[in-house]
Amino acid sequence: MVEEEKVGLLEALLVGMEKTDDGGVENGKTRFWGKATGINWCENDYEQSEYVAEFWNTITNLGFVIVGFYGLYLCWKLKLPARFSALSYCLIGLGLTSGFFHATLLWSGQKLDESFENVVLVLLYHSDSTSQKIASIHSLVVVLGIFLITAFLFCEIHLIGIAILTLTKVRREAALAQLRVGENIRLG
Repeated sequence: MVEEEKVGLLEALLVGMEKTDDGGVENGKTRFWGKATGINWCENDYEQSEYVAEFWNTITNLGFVIVGFYGLYLCWKLKLPARFSALSYCLIGLGLTSGFFHATLLWSGQKLDESFENVVLVLLYHSDSTSQKIASIHSLVVVLGIFLITAFLFCEIHLIGIAILTLTKVRREAALAQLRVGENIRLG
């Protein structure tokens, strides 16, 4: 049996290494879905089920689906703008594609998961804009980049950048809202 090279998360992200081609066999067990991508997450593959590579990572993605459906319900009930429905649909898509990726560890699942992760953050970042044209173009460019640009870590660089920008914007908006509430209490 060929000794498989273990590739850690940081190494896979930094240098893009993949597991050696072992024909879909790991630790003497055949992987139901075949060869995995180079990124191996926090749990042993196929430990809970012979059909699901990362069982707990797969199951926890139901949270995104539930939150997405609840968001759609709120959009309908409160008649929120379409951008919030788009965000809710993308949360559902994130839960489904991330679940698919962690269940199979296939490259296509990884790219779909990365696409929805990025698009959710793009939509959050642009959610205060009345025109969603920029958010749509930004999302399209990101998804194309994730699937087409493999020479450098396009997905990871964008994901970290948009996450920092989004968190900074949310923090600023929360601070402004807190100031407004404080002013209303003093004036009231």
